[in-house]
Amino acid sequence: MNNKSKIRKKKSKVDKLSGQNNRTMKSQSILKLNSTDARLFFLKNESYCNIELPEYINFQRILKSLSNEIAEKNLNEICHNYKTDKPSEYEDVNHTLLSNKDGRFSWRPLKLIHPALYVLLVHQITNNNNWSTIINRLTRISIRIRTHIECKSLPKISLTSESDKAVQVNSWWQEIEQASLKISIEFGCIIHADITDCYGSIYTHSIPWAIHGKKLAKEKRKDSSLIGNTIDSILQNMAYGQTNGIPQGTVLMDFLAEMVLSYVDLICYTELKISNYKIIRYRDDYRIFTQSEVDGLTVLKVLTEVLAGLGMKLNASKTVISTNLIKDSIKPDKWFLLDNTVRHRGLQKQLMFIHKLSGFYPNSGSIKKELLEFYKRLHKRKYMNEDISVLIFIASDIAYRNPSTYANIAEILSKFICFLDNNDKSDIFNKITKRFGSIPNTGLIDIWLQRITVANDGLSPPSFKEPLCTIVAAKGLTEDNRLLWELDWLQQKFQNILKTTSIIDAEKLSDIKQVIDINEISLFEDRYY
Repeated sequence: MNNKSKIRKKKSKVDKLSGQNNRTMKSQSILKLNSTDARLFFLKNESYCNIELPEYINFQRILKSLSNEIAEKNLNEICHNYKTDKPSEYEDVNHTLLSNKDGRFSWRPLKLIHPALYVLLVHQITNNNNWSTIINRLTRISIRIRTHIECKSLPKISLTSESDKAVQVNSWWQEIEQASLKISIEFGCIIHADITDCYGSIYTHSIPWAIHGKKLAKEKRKDSSLIGNTIDSILQNMAYGQTNGIPQGTVLMDFLAEMVLSYVDLICYTELKISNYKIIRYRDDYRIFTQSEVDGLTVLKVLTEVLAGLGMKLNASKTVISTNLIKDSIKPDKWFLLDNTVRHRGLQKQLMFIHKLSGFYPNSGSIKKELLEFYKRLHKRKYMNEDISVLIFIASDIAYRNPSTYANIAEILSKFICFLDNNDKSDIFNKITKRFGSIPNTGLIDIWLQRITVANDGLSPPSFKEPLCTIVAAKGLTEDNRLLWELDWLQQKFQNILKTTSIIDAEKLSDIKQVIDINEISLFEDRYY
């Protein structure tokens, strides 16, 4: 046997013992990363902004330039005068994208965190000693509680060509629903529960409690050597000095939320006196398995009390108790799809089906999956024999009522519009923009409507109010990032980086196609959902 054969045989044996190989290892938990790799992960554009934006908007250059300069500095070392002028004194230090949730008056604030504060926080967290403290704490909690409570939502790093975000989203099926189905035979009751406005209600002081323990954190609440206190301080400086709420829209904040929620898990585990239960948690979404409804209510009571002690509460309207464990281990929107397998006839009927699905299960993952399947079919079309304007208005209404689908509907509209002549294009597109203009907080849809116009000569781009649209319209030539972030508190060299480093990928912008490509939007592979 030659040396290469021996190496292959040895590798095969190691893979077999570990239960992992290249075909099965699709991702890696963040808990497995060393501090250097964790820093690289958090400083990726995809980690800084997990909001769906067109591919020509990219923050990587700013993050890299700031990272080189900030290194191991503290907050006071990047401020031009920390005593008299610090970020916590500015109300709009971050840029907020208000995402409308229901086509009416409910919305979710998504943040483009001030890059200097974001990079500073990444460097502090991934300092070698600090990273070891955090990872050791989360690992110890996980080991202690795993017989009864499992967290399935820690950030994942893709080991394949799939994006990190795709791996995270797609893990829901394997690690939540499949796991729920496997353990359902052991229990007689399942409770679904989630936290109301989780990110908005996280108390920043609870982060040092989660990392160092509440007693030590309170005793040393002014000790800047504790990474928990550093995180707390930087978060307050991102939020006008407030201690309630953390920004939503980055993987880093997902990770900080996991610290607090793991701490909740630990306290629940300690205080629960029953032994026969299992909790599977995906971020703020809980699946509680017990033998009886009485035991389930016991777990729910303890969870409610623990959350209350940290300023959080369960969403009463979304708390569901069931004894049909198989059915209620699967999301309701997926059961709806199982009951409607024959649905792909004409394009209009298919789109009407998706509209119906979105009415029953708004903003669900199944809508996005069905829209992807629809677009795959539409994308192949060379001509249309159905009324395009009707299809456009149906698609627009889906987006109007389901803001999570903005990007998916944008790609569908970009294909529909290419079949119209120039006069019809302008008329119909104006009707679309007017429709969305009737609801408040439409920054995200403005960005995607602008994406449709970028490469379409038959459309005159409207003047969108969203600052990101203004920067895109300037094509990276005369952009001013002060439209997004407050800079005055920074030292001049950091201001210069933010003023002169473009967030627009000029090459991608110039090469953008009229019809949005499937790969520009799609996260999912066919095997999911």
